[in-house]
Amino acid sequence: MKKFLVLALFLASGAANAVQFNMVVLDSLGGDSGAYGMNDSGQIVGNAYNSATGVTEAVVWNSGVVMSLGVEGIARAVNNSGTVVGENGNNATKNNTGDGRAYKWDSTNGYQDLGDLDGSYAGAWGINESGVITGNSYTNYSDFGLLQMHAFRWDAGTMSDLAPPNSTAGYSRGIAINDSGTVVGRASLDTFTNSDKFMAQWDASDTFTHFTGPYSYSSGRDINNAGVSVGLSKDINGDDRASIWSASGSITVFDTFGGNRSAFSAINEAGIAVGYAKNAGDIKLAAISFDGTTLVDLNTLVDLSGTGFVTLNEANDINEFGEIVGFGTRSDGSVGAFALTAVPVPGAVWLFVSGLGMIGWFRRRPSA
Repeated sequence: MKKFLVLALFLASGAANAVQFNMVVLDSLGGDSGAYGMNDSGQIVGNAYNSATGVTEAVVWNSGVVMSLGVEGIARAVNNSGTVVGENGNNATKNNTGDGRAYKWDSTNGYQDLGDLDGSYAGAWGINESGVITGNSYTNYSDFGLLQMHAFRWDAGTMSDLAPPNSTAGYSRGIAINDSGTVVGRASLDTFTNSDKFMAQWDASDTFTHFTGPYSYSSGRDINNAGVSVGLSKDINGDDRASIWSASGSITVFDTFGGNRSAFSAINEAGIAVGYAKNAGDIKLAAISFDGTTLVDLNTLVDLSGTGFVTLNEANDINEFGEIVGFGTRSDGSVGAFALTAVPVPGAVWLFVSGLGMIGWFRRRPSA
């Protein structure tokens, strides 16, 4: 029922200023931290600098309380079964390729290395509700390194190569996967050095499709079960712009908050997308689009007083209840992880209640 309540809130409020968010500051391990993924139970994953060990470790937050997985690196995604995926390595970050190993982790089986395509590097980025995982691995590290990175699909212990059109000298990345098994990311159409890179998809049968942006580069970062994808594309100046692709491939490109970059990181089933956009001072500001056309600064929808935060910089994931996670800047200049929960503002309560009534009517209505 909670999912229906949140959906009613967003639908009934209409205007973005009729929605506000409560903020939860997520525990740290004594240093910087960032939240990158979450499931519908509110379990959150990311990484945090551990002042006791002196390294940045993959972590899970349960009810805001942090737990290290004992893995140096990052946790990027978690499904509703609580299976976490990420990358074990000292250079692993949210968006960049590291030097480590792809893994999955759960509370019953602990840590499991997922293998690789060539005997060297691999990193995991996304997992769906069936436990199918996507990510990236070198295919010929000794000759090409990054120039021959390929996306992979990991399913029931087997890692398969999601090759780009030029399978021997091309480049591809797998970043997210939906419940039907469609992987989204990016790929070159020829060799790495002789081709632009565009938003790419592989369906459950590994059939490749690409969607170009308006100019020379685009990348998908998430895909929902309706086949709507989000990510970024370059503008005429080569700057990133947050972008949404419909299931048929048509693209909507967003502006910034006065700066030169924006990007989306996630989209939920209601079509609400989150990410960031820079302002004129070159500061990243966490951003949200409720309607698929307008970008809103999340900092304007959250009261940061008493939180110790001065800015929310990036929103990295949103679940089916409208809960959002990301990271921001604290008053001492450090970086901290946060979670947001949507609430109706008083002026929208009557609309909210009306929305609940409509949902109740739809659920009670008999079929013909």
